[in-house]
Parts: sequence; structure tokens; C-alpha cells
Amino acid sequence: MIFLDTNVLNYALLSQDAKKKKKAMNILTRALAGDDFAISQQVLSECANVLFKKGNLEAPKVIQCIGYLQHIGNIVPIGMQIVRRAIEIKALYGMQFYDAQIIAAAEKADCTEIWSEDLGDGQIYCGIRCRNPFA
Repeated sequence: MIFLDTNVLNYALLSQDAKKKKKAMNILTRALAGDDFAISQQVLSECANVLFKKGNLEAPKVIQCIGYLQHIGNIVPIGMQIVRRAIEIKALYGMQFYDAQIIAAAEKADCTEIWSEDLGDGQIYCGIRCRNPFA
């Protein structure tokens, strides 16, 4: 299973860069078609925030977009278990907490990869390889 970070969704929904938008839309189409992808509640929340801030969208449109994204097969809830594991991962790798929380959610979903522009391409955290799909 592949975990999608927020930037993949944001490029699909908002990017002005045609190449990144096309790549992100292809990934999102696969994820919505039932391919083996996961996201977390954190990813949905971060996406909503970007839709408000950078997309200048009103609440009904943001709700519509998030409603569309909820059809990605596996959405990991962010509960105490994920928060605790993220704290451990942050301490282990010395990374930002919210990046560690992405890794913890991917781990919970039994993902083998995280597709993200933010985490080091090829880096392995907790046995999960990070891949930049835009590289």
C-alpha cells in the first residue's frame, strides 16, 4: 500500500504547474479507483487548510473537495496510538512532529511507501520508503 502525503492532493487540486498537476491527477485517479493507497485524517485536514488559504475557496467548496477525497480507500484516523507513535518517530529521526505523524499513519496502514515531495526521496523511515512522485 502507498501512503499519499498532502502535497500530492494539493497539486492535483490547486497546482498552477501543469506537469505536477497532471502527475498528481493521475495518482489521485488511481487512488480513487481503488488502487492500493492510503491517507490520514491529518492529510485531509491539511488539504482543507490549503484549499482555504491558497485556493481561497469558501466552506461549501472545501467540503465538496474533502468529500471527494474521502473515497480514497483507506483513511487512517489520528488517535492517541498514532500521536504516541509519532512522538517516538520524531525522537528516533529528529524530524518535525507532523512529518513523523505521516510516517506513523503510513505504518498503521501497513504501507510500504510514502509518496511525498516533503520527505527525502529514497529515505527509509520505520521500514517505509519515501518516494517523490514529482522528481
